[in-house]
Amino acid sequence: MKLLPLAQQQVLAAFVLGAAVLVGWGSLFRQLCGYRTRRIDDCFAALFEGWAVLLGVLQIWHLFLPVDTRAGVFAIGVGVAGLTLVDWRLWLRLAHRLPYNLPALLLGVVAALWLSQLALEGPRHGDAGGYYLPTILWMARYPIVVGLGNLYAPYAYNQSYFLYAAAASLGPFAQRSYHILNSLLIMGLLGRGALGLWRVLWPTRRVGWNDLYYLLLIPGLLALSASIFFTTPSPDVGVFVVGAALFGSLIELASRRGCDARFHLLALVLFALAGWTVKLAFAGMTAALLIVAPLGWYWRERPALREFLRPASAATLIAVLLFVPWVVGNLLMSGCPFFPSAAGALDVPWRVNLDVQKWIQDTMQVGPVRLFWEQPWWVWQRLQSFGWMAPDVALPLAVGGAALCLTPLLAGLRWLTGRPSRSRLPFWIAVPPLVSLVFAWLLTPVPRYAGATMWLVGISLTLLCCGGWLRETRLGRLVSVVGAVAMSVWLLVGGPYPWPGYKEFIQAPTVVFDARELASGLTVNVPRNIESCFSTPLPCAPHPEPNLKLRRPGELSGGFEVAR
Repeated sequence: MKLLPLAQQQVLAAFVLGAAVLVGWGSLFRQLCGYRTRRIDDCFAALFEGWAVLLGVLQIWHLFLPVDTRAGVFAIGVGVAGLTLVDWRLWLRLAHRLPYNLPALLLGVVAALWLSQLALEGPRHGDAGGYYLPTILWMARYPIVVGLGNLYAPYAYNQSYFLYAAAASLGPFAQRSYHILNSLLIMGLLGRGALGLWRVLWPTRRVGWNDLYYLLLIPGLLALSASIFFTTPSPDVGVFVVGAALFGSLIELASRRGCDARFHLLALVLFALAGWTVKLAFAGMTAALLIVAPLGWYWRERPALREFLRPASAATLIAVLLFVPWVVGNLLMSGCPFFPSAAGALDVPWRVNLDVQKWIQDTMQVGPVRLFWEQPWWVWQRLQSFGWMAPDVALPLAVGGAALCLTPLLAGLRWLTGRPSRSRLPFWIAVPPLVSLVFAWLLTPVPRYAGATMWLVGISLTLLCCGGWLRETRLGRLVSVVGAVAMSVWLLVGGPYPWPGYKEFIQAPTVVFDARELASGLTVNVPRNIESCFSTPLPCAPHPEPNLKLRRPGELSGGFEVAR
């Protein structure tokens, strides 16, 4: 059998190493929270918890040092050390149950082979060259740069996802970490989905709520893998991943009691704040979750004061460690604590005098509500242009709506058969996704900015309305599997070739540029006939401000100001 291309083998090796490192970070977080990684389900959850913790640590690192090779080696070292905190009996249980879980393992291997082939593609979305790759380059070369937004406003968005990209630029992935960034995280979600699929198919096994959830998420993950964002270092994918992992912890919080629920409450705080730092569009999900999850936990547990204060103190510490460095980074790079919004801007010399968020909202609005009945065809076209009619957006929302409509029918069948559902999830699990949907619409009505919100809305409504039937009956299990497969096929039909046949890494484009000297004597590289810098030598900007100057002559690390 012909071996896989070397580049694909390197991606597969990165999957193994990256997963081990992130599980190690997650196990360290769990240990600090008084909880251990004891089950295979815990390993999948720890992978994303570790990723969220790493985002917070890298924010602090970047305040003092560039996120270069040292940061990557540090992340690997801590992650490998953290693996020792995994309960050693887990490995014995996994070995013992390998024959039972072999089908899930084989599905995971197939997914890894497919994703590793797709991962050889280069960045394809326009924003990759516009500001994704240049921002990563700035983070890898310098500690946080004061007033960087004056060079080009998007460089100051301060999205922690780019820190992860910079830290992953190691070995064969130096300057091209986009080949493994998204594929590693999506592989983790698909692996958990494969395990859920097998458990749902196994007729004698009890199906957990998260088994059903991750099974229903598979179509969304496959659609994302086949999109142009798969190998694009886009924070929109980061928001998708955080939302998907977060909802798994929300289900655990809603369905478990005692120390399990208490830990998942802390994990939700971690995910909520990490998602905010990945992209401001996640703020709606964060705000709703930080209200709903503690209230839901308190209502179910009714803890004594001491039992309440301990997780409350830990949650506050997590919030401070994640949120404060993010706000400090915003202030340093733009003078605005919530950039790209100008809200709360400080009167500092390096302040960016531009409200990017307001500009985006003004240019991407559907219009006043009355247009929905006065000019419905225009509204329809407007929504289509934003992507609301795309199959991976409309389908999950339609499924959630159908589940709502089926609720009376299923309730009637349960009453007639005398078989009420033995377990239900509380209604409040659907609140954060619904709030996120409304917030994303009001902030910027482009569905991809909302990450996994559409899928979480559809799946949460399905679990609330039909989840008991889908879990507890053979017909329900069959319907869930057939439905997930049918949605996957529908979303992938007409997409790219299932096996592109790449032999090498596809590189990002190179850009022809002109060196332009400004009035201050600063030389800025300006791309010729294009708005994208890609990996053009620093500093690069498509439209540099004529009065731009260095805060310290001759030192790019000193930052930028605009002479006024």
